[in-house]
Amino acid sequence: MSRFSLIRPVVLAVGIITSLPAQQITSLGVIDFDARGIASHEAESLTDWLRAEIVKIDVAPVVERGDMLAVIIEEQDFQLTGCTTDDCAVRIGRLLGVTHMVAGSFGKVGSVYTIISRLIDVETGQIVNTANRRLQGSIEGLFNEMTPVAFEIVGKRIAPARRQTAPTYEPPVTKPPVAKKPPSKDSTYEIINILGWTLLVVYLYLGLTGGG
Repeated sequence: MSRFSLIRPVVLAVGIITSLPAQQITSLGVIDFDARGIASHEAESLTDWLRAEIVKIDVAPVVERGDMLAVIIEEQDFQLTGCTTDDCAVRIGRLLGVTHMVAGSFGKVGSVYTIISRLIDVETGQIVNTANRRLQGSIEGLFNEMTPVAFEIVGKRIAPARRQTAPTYEPPVTKPPVAKKPPSKDSTYEIINILGWTLLVVYLYLGLTGGG
């Protein structure tokens, strides 16, 4: 047996492994992001907004927070509050029966706000994607980052917005006044002829009636 006959199966095996597609997102859950430097209720509101943006992308069914609570309540030794670690996200994902979970944190350092999000494969417990943002200003500015973060975390691209051009003003078209044509000679002769016949008829009428 030659050495090439041994190498060939290895090359084929490597080709098969590298050609295997990554596990697709077939179902998804989003746990409440950790609050670091902001209030917990603010982090919950921002998480709800991110979850809603992911739902609009329609990449896979997303478990609502209420349904997550209903499943977790059945587990007496498990609480959703404070569950922000990746291990906890994997455990919730297995309870929900989803393939992927989104976890992360909203933070504030000085005047800079941050978004750190992770997409976790529930089966392997590995982080398969991340989407991070930072901005300076007010916390309300985080809401503007939810749409791009949602697209990025699920591996989608935002469709470019169509550029709307302002309508151009076109002045109304005014037609030039139409000049009246002077009466032609033929029409003048026709009018004189009609008047002559009219006078003749009147003269004959007066002659027959004796002038009135």
